[in-house]
Amino acid sequence: MTLQHDIHWLIEGVLIFSRTSGDGSIEEMGAIDARLLELIRVGTPPVHILSDLSNLGRMPFDVVGMQRSLKHMKDPNLGLIVVYGTTRLAANFLQLFASILGAKLRMARDYMHGLRMLAAEDVRVKAFLEQGKIPAEC
Repeated sequence: MTLQHDIHWLIEGVLIFSRTSGDGSIEEMGAIDARLLELIRVGTPPVHILSDLSNLGRMPFDVVGMQRSLKHMKDPNLGLIVVYGTTRLAANFLQLFASILGAKLRMARDYMHGLRMLAAEDVRVKAFLEQGKIPAEC
């Protein structure tokens, strides 16, 4: 199975939702990165990402390749990345990789926990969440 991804705004200009599934390559990760960069650069900083990796399969363990492919993690408009649905090993690797790139990354239990983490970080997300303007599931 190739890498599949769904990337869209949860809050226009503020919060991106990203769901990635399947097995992937560095090249496929580059396509995801391009879409994330496109949204991050047109958003109102800081632009946050809520990422569901529940159905992510195997990925290459190529730190240099990933560093080249994941430019969005170094973009100055990027705020907090919240990830859920990973194994403990993958979470540890993501944390290490994010710290190398200088990105702020946190791990959540699930979608709603991730939204609450983001709401605690940004009043714009908090307002949308309190007003019920963010889907309860994605």
